[in-house]
Amino acid sequence: MSDNNSTPCFLHLNDTNYSEWVLYIEAELIRKDLWTNVIEIVMNTKEKKDTDIKKEFETKLGKQSTSKMAKVQAEIILRVDNGQLFHML
Repeated sequence: MSDNNSTPCFLHLNDTNYSEWVLYIEAELIRKDLWTNVIEIVMNTKEKKDTDIKKEFETKLGKQSTSKMAKVQAEIILRVDNGQLFHML
């Protein structure tokens, strides 16, 4: 098995391969111990005030490591075609 610094071989995200790419990038982030830093916030917003939703989001966001989130972003950016970079902003 390769170490965490090797680059896996899979196609960069383009206009047609999201369903395959998302599986590969998830696996790569798991392999590099970065997946838990991906913010996936599922909130039931029914009967919640906007201020409560914002507070819950900020609480979950505050628990994330800034440096690890930057590493996640870099891993993703390095694996997209130029035409997809505007989604990374």
